Amino acid sequence: MYKDVYLGAVIPCYRLTYYLPLVLKSLYVNEIVVLSAGKVWDGENDCTDNTYEICAEFPRVKFIEGSWNTQADQRNEGIRRLQHCHYIFMLDSDEILLPEDQYSLIQFAKKHPEGDTYGCLIRNYFGGFSYVTGMNIDHRPVVLVKPSARLREIRNTTGKHLSTDNIILHHLKFLQPKEDVLWRCGHKGDLRDLRGIHKIDEAKDIKEYLKNNNVVIPKDLVTINDVGQV
Repeated sequence: MYKDVYLGAVIPCYRLTYYLPLVLKSLYVNEIVVLSAGKVWDGENDCTDNTYEICAEFPRVKFIEGSWNTQADQRNEGIRRLQHCHYIFMLDSDEILLPEDQYSLIQFAKKHPEGDTYGCLIRNYFGGFSYVTGMNIDHRPVVLVKPSARLREIRNTTGKHLSTDNIILHHLKFLQPKEDVLWRCGHKGDLRDLRGIHKIDEAKDIKEYLKNNNVVIPKDLVTINDVGQV
Protein backbone atom coordinates (compact mmCIF):
# COMPACT_ATOMS: atom_id res chain seq x y z
CA MET A 1 0.00 0.00 0.00
CA TYR A 2 1.03 3.63 -0.41
CA LYS A 3 1.47 5.87 2.61
CA ASP A 4 0.33 9.13 1.04
CA VAL A 5 -2.69 8.03 -1.02
CA TYR A 6 -5.78 5.93 -0.38
CA LEU A 7 -6.50 3.77 -3.40
CA GLY A 8 -9.50 1.91 -4.72
CA ALA A 9 -10.24 -0.28 -7.72
CA VAL A 10 -13.38 -0.96 -9.74
CA ILE A 11 -13.74 -4.25 -11.61
CA PRO A 12 -16.88 -4.83 -13.69
CA CYS A 13 -17.57 -8.51 -14.31
CA TYR A 14 -19.69 -10.58 -16.61
CA ARG A 15 -18.92 -14.29 -16.94
CA LEU A 16 -15.22 -14.12 -17.89
CA THR A 17 -13.72 -14.84 -14.44
CA TYR A 18 -10.80 -17.18 -15.15
CA TYR A 19 -8.19 -14.56 -14.23
CA LEU A 20 -10.30 -12.67 -11.66
CA PRO A 21 -8.51 -14.20 -8.61
CA LEU A 22 -5.15 -13.03 -9.95
CA VAL A 23 -6.53 -9.59 -10.85
CA LEU A 24 -7.76 -9.15 -7.27
CA LYS A 25 -4.53 -10.46 -5.79
CA SER A 26 -2.37 -8.25 -7.99
CA LEU A 27 -3.96 -4.95 -6.98
CA TYR A 28 -2.08 -2.95 -4.35
CA VAL A 29 -5.07 -0.91 -3.22
CA ASN A 30 -7.03 -0.37 -0.03
CA GLU A 31 -10.48 -1.29 -1.37
CA ILE A 32 -11.90 -3.08 -4.38
CA VAL A 33 -15.45 -2.91 -5.70
CA VAL A 34 -16.49 -5.75 -8.00
CA LEU A 35 -19.71 -5.17 -9.92
CA SER A 36 -21.26 -8.30 -11.36
CA ALA A 37 -23.83 -7.78 -14.10
CA GLY A 38 -26.75 -10.17 -13.70
CA LYS A 39 -27.62 -9.46 -17.32
CA VAL A 40 -25.69 -8.26 -20.30
CA TRP A 41 -26.11 -4.57 -20.92
CA ASP A 42 -28.79 -4.90 -23.57
CA GLY A 43 -31.00 -6.72 -21.07
CA GLU A 44 -30.78 -10.18 -22.62
CA ASN A 45 -29.28 -13.53 -21.64
CA ASP A 46 -29.21 -13.86 -17.86
CA CYS A 47 -25.83 -15.17 -16.80
CA THR A 48 -24.61 -16.90 -13.66
CA ASP A 49 -20.96 -17.38 -12.78
CA ASN A 50 -18.70 -17.82 -9.76
CA THR A 51 -17.82 -14.15 -9.26
CA TYR A 52 -19.34 -13.99 -5.76
CA GLU A 53 -17.46 -17.09 -4.57
CA ILE A 54 -14.17 -15.67 -5.85
CA CYS A 55 -14.74 -12.29 -4.21
CA ALA A 56 -15.61 -13.89 -0.86
CA GLU A 57 -11.99 -15.04 -0.59
CA PHE A 58 -10.71 -11.44 -0.54
CA PRO A 59 -11.55 -9.29 2.54
CA ARG A 60 -10.80 -6.03 0.68
CA VAL A 61 -13.46 -6.75 -1.94
CA LYS A 62 -17.03 -5.49 -1.86
CA PHE A 63 -19.26 -7.49 -4.19
CA ILE A 64 -22.22 -5.76 -5.85
CA GLU A 65 -24.66 -7.50 -8.16
CA GLY A 66 -27.00 -5.55 -10.39
CA SER A 67 -28.13 -4.69 -13.88
CA TRP A 68 -26.96 -1.58 -15.71
CA ASN A 69 -28.04 -0.07 -19.00
CA THR A 70 -24.49 0.35 -20.24
CA GLN A 71 -20.96 -0.71 -19.31
CA ALA A 72 -20.18 2.92 -18.51
CA ASP A 73 -23.08 2.97 -16.02
CA GLN A 74 -21.68 -0.13 -14.37
CA ARG A 75 -18.22 1.41 -13.99
CA ASN A 76 -19.58 4.75 -12.80
CA GLU A 77 -21.48 2.94 -10.05
CA GLY A 78 -18.16 1.66 -8.75
CA ILE A 79 -16.61 5.12 -8.85
CA ARG A 80 -19.51 6.55 -6.85
CA ARG A 81 -18.89 3.95 -4.14
CA LEU A 82 -15.23 4.94 -3.80
CA GLN A 83 -15.52 8.71 -3.48
CA HIS A 84 -13.25 8.67 -0.42
CA CYS A 85 -10.26 7.45 -2.49
CA HIS A 86 -7.57 9.67 -3.98
CA TYR A 87 -7.36 7.51 -7.11
CA ILE A 88 -9.30 4.53 -8.45
CA PHE A 89 -7.97 1.86 -10.79
CA MET A 90 -10.40 0.78 -13.51
CA LEU A 91 -9.70 -2.77 -14.72
CA ASP A 92 -11.68 -5.56 -16.32
CA SER A 93 -11.74 -9.04 -14.80
CA ASP A 94 -9.25 -10.23 -17.43
CA GLU A 95 -6.76 -7.35 -17.27
CA ILE A 96 -3.52 -7.30 -15.31
CA LEU A 97 -1.58 -4.15 -14.46
CA LEU A 98 1.64 -5.36 -12.90
CA PRO A 99 2.37 -3.98 -9.41
CA GLU A 100 5.34 -1.92 -10.56
CA ASP A 101 3.18 -0.39 -13.30
CA GLN A 102 0.47 0.46 -10.79
CA TYR A 103 3.07 2.46 -8.90
CA SER A 104 4.31 4.12 -12.10
CA LEU A 105 0.79 5.13 -13.14
CA ILE A 106 0.12 6.67 -9.72
CA GLN A 107 3.36 8.64 -10.03
CA PHE A 108 2.34 9.76 -13.52
CA ALA A 109 -1.01 10.99 -12.18
CA LYS A 110 0.69 12.90 -9.37
CA LYS A 111 2.91 14.67 -11.89
CA HIS A 112 -0.12 15.62 -13.98
CA PRO A 113 -2.81 16.80 -11.54
CA GLU A 114 -4.65 18.56 -14.38
CA GLY A 115 -5.93 15.18 -15.61
CA ASP A 116 -9.24 13.57 -14.66
CA THR A 117 -8.39 10.11 -15.97
CA TYR A 118 -5.17 8.36 -16.94
CA GLY A 119 -4.39 5.63 -19.43
CA CYS A 120 -1.62 3.56 -20.95
CA LEU A 121 -0.86 1.13 -23.75
CA ILE A 122 -2.92 -2.07 -23.92
CA ARG A 123 -1.92 -5.44 -25.31
CA ASN A 124 -4.63 -7.92 -26.27
CA TYR A 125 -2.91 -11.30 -26.38
CA PHE A 126 -4.01 -14.12 -28.66
CA GLY A 127 -2.88 -17.75 -28.49
CA GLY A 128 -0.12 -16.95 -25.99
CA PHE A 129 2.20 -14.04 -25.32
CA SER A 130 3.80 -13.73 -28.76
CA TYR A 131 0.75 -12.49 -30.67
CA VAL A 132 -1.64 -9.59 -30.09
CA THR A 133 -4.81 -8.44 -31.82
CA GLY A 134 -5.20 -5.03 -33.39
CA MET A 135 -8.02 -4.11 -30.99
CA ASN A 136 -7.37 -0.75 -29.34
CA ILE A 137 -3.82 -0.72 -30.68
CA ASP A 138 -3.95 3.07 -31.00
CA HIS A 139 -6.15 3.57 -27.95
CA ARG A 140 -5.00 4.41 -24.44
CA PRO A 141 -7.96 3.29 -22.31
CA VAL A 142 -8.87 4.74 -18.96
CA VAL A 143 -7.03 2.73 -16.28
CA LEU A 144 -6.89 5.21 -13.39
CA VAL A 145 -9.43 7.87 -12.44
CA LYS A 146 -10.00 10.54 -9.87
CA PRO A 147 -13.21 10.06 -7.84
CA SER A 148 -14.73 13.08 -9.57
CA ALA A 149 -14.41 11.45 -13.00
CA ARG A 150 -17.28 9.85 -14.92
CA LEU A 151 -17.06 7.53 -17.88
CA ARG A 152 -19.02 7.29 -21.11
CA GLU A 153 -18.95 4.64 -23.84
CA ILE A 154 -17.32 1.96 -21.71
CA ARG A 155 -13.91 3.55 -21.01
CA ASN A 156 -13.94 7.00 -22.47
CA THR A 157 -14.12 9.94 -20.13
CA THR A 158 -16.14 13.12 -19.95
CA GLY A 159 -13.08 14.94 -18.57
CA LYS A 160 -9.42 15.42 -19.47
CA HIS A 161 -7.64 12.15 -20.29
CA LEU A 162 -3.86 11.85 -20.13
CA SER A 163 -1.84 8.79 -21.07
CA THR A 164 1.65 7.33 -21.06
CA ASP A 165 3.24 4.83 -23.43
CA ASN A 166 5.70 3.65 -20.78
CA ILE A 167 3.15 1.35 -19.10
CA ILE A 168 1.35 -1.69 -20.51
CA LEU A 169 -2.03 -3.06 -19.50
CA HIS A 170 -2.14 -6.81 -20.18
CA HIS A 171 -5.49 -7.97 -21.57
CA LEU A 172 -6.01 -11.74 -21.28
CA LYS A 173 -9.49 -12.03 -22.76
CA PHE A 174 -8.53 -14.54 -25.48
CA LEU A 175 -6.35 -16.60 -23.10
CA GLN A 176 -9.39 -17.85 -21.17
CA PRO A 177 -11.35 -21.11 -21.64
CA LYS A 178 -12.58 -21.38 -25.22
CA GLU A 179 -16.21 -22.00 -24.25
CA ASP A 180 -16.48 -18.72 -22.34
CA VAL A 181 -14.67 -16.68 -24.98
CA LEU A 182 -16.81 -18.03 -27.82
CA TRP A 183 -19.97 -17.33 -25.81
CA ARG A 184 -18.86 -13.75 -25.24
CA CYS A 185 -17.75 -13.22 -28.83
CA GLY A 186 -20.99 -14.60 -30.20
CA HIS A 187 -23.25 -12.56 -27.94
CA LYS A 188 -21.46 -9.22 -27.83
CA GLY A 189 -20.14 -9.07 -31.38
CA ASP A 190 -16.50 -9.13 -30.32
CA LEU A 191 -15.31 -10.47 -33.66
CA ARG A 192 -13.96 -6.98 -34.26
CA ASP A 193 -11.45 -7.65 -31.49
CA LEU A 194 -9.53 -10.00 -33.75
CA ARG A 195 -8.58 -7.64 -36.52
CA GLY A 196 -4.92 -7.26 -37.33
CA ILE A 197 -3.37 -10.11 -35.34
CA HIS A 198 0.40 -9.75 -35.45
CA LYS A 199 3.51 -11.16 -33.84
CA ILE A 200 5.46 -9.34 -31.11
CA ASP A 201 8.49 -10.09 -28.98
CA GLU A 202 7.27 -12.47 -26.32
CA ALA A 203 5.82 -10.62 -23.32
CA LYS A 204 8.00 -12.29 -20.73
CA ASP A 205 7.01 -10.04 -17.84
CA ILE A 206 3.33 -11.01 -17.74
CA LYS A 207 4.15 -14.63 -18.61
CA GLU A 208 6.53 -14.81 -15.66
CA TYR A 209 4.03 -13.08 -13.37
CA LEU A 210 1.39 -15.72 -14.13
CA LYS A 211 3.92 -18.50 -13.58
CA ASN A 212 5.07 -17.06 -10.24
CA ASN A 213 1.44 -16.93 -9.10
CA ASN A 214 0.72 -20.50 -10.21
CA VAL A 215 -1.74 -19.43 -12.90
CA VAL A 216 -1.88 -21.82 -15.83
CA ILE A 217 -3.14 -20.68 -19.23
CA PRO A 218 -5.85 -23.05 -20.51
CA LYS A 219 -4.62 -25.44 -23.17
CA ASP A 220 -7.76 -25.22 -25.29
CA LEU A 221 -7.66 -21.61 -26.45
CA VAL A 222 -9.84 -19.94 -29.04
CA THR A 223 -8.47 -19.75 -32.58
CA ILE A 224 -9.33 -17.65 -35.59
CA ASN A 225 -11.21 -20.62 -37.07
CA ASP A 226 -13.24 -21.03 -33.88
CA VAL A 227 -14.35 -17.43 -33.82
CA GLY A 228 -15.17 -17.50 -37.52
CA GLN A 229 -17.81 -20.12 -36.77
CA VAL A 230 -19.69 -17.97 -34.23
